[in-house]
Amino acid sequence: MIRAFTFFVLLLPLHLHAIEIGIPQLPLWAKSNHTGVAFELLKLIDQNSLKTIPYQTKGQPLVRAIGDYIQAKTDCFLGADEIIFGQFYGMQIISSQSIKPSAILAFTLPGQDVINSFEGFKKSPAGIPFGGDIAAALLKQYAVPSMKGKDFQQLMSLLKRRRISAIVAPDLERYNHPELQFSKNFSVLSYTDRLHCHPSAAAEKFIANFNIGLSNIQKNGQLQQLFSSTSPHAR
Repeated sequence: MIRAFTFFVLLLPLHLHAIEIGIPQLPLWAKSNHTGVAFELLKLIDQNSLKTIPYQTKGQPLVRAIGDYIQAKTDCFLGADEIIFGQFYGMQIISSQSIKPSAILAFTLPGQDVINSFEGFKKSPAGIPFGGDIAAALLKQYAVPSMKGKDFQQLMSLLKRRRISAIVAPDLERYNHPELQFSKNFSVLSYTDRLHCHPSAAAEKFIANFNIGLSNIQKNGQLQQLFSSTSPHAR
């Protein structure tokens, strides 16, 4: 389902189409009903910027959202950064200022060893959720075997039975499973969440306006308030 947010359309040239933003559905970040901090963030940006460029959002499962963005079926993507889409997918993108730090972490259960380095995975494979191709590629560089699960519940079952050494997944996954533990001194990959787009004149204007709103909510404390409880370190 696509929810459109269009502003001042009558004041815009008729040829200017709405920017389409892909938003991956992840815990806290975005849900299928268009709730989550990603949508709250966009509302705050709208309230604190010029709002001169129309846009619409497209919330999708992670793999589909990435695929549509790579194939240019969507103009922009809210989440991750040029490290992810430039280094791993070879895309040329333009991006906003940093929204927040993020990471792919190694999760284990209480009573199990906390993974503090790539050597900590030992001989058991790491479990990766469906769509975790980036995590698999990173682990392969360090000779860490991995296996994909059809869903997070299956990986949790494998972890409880010690069939895998850890679950390697985005940090926000911990909000569905607060019992998971991780090292605060180690991440499989650290990056920043940003708004980024395929290069175009419209995208450049949209990102410039986004940055204005982002700077304003950084200054007035709204951004910190929005994300104060979303860091996995908060639990």
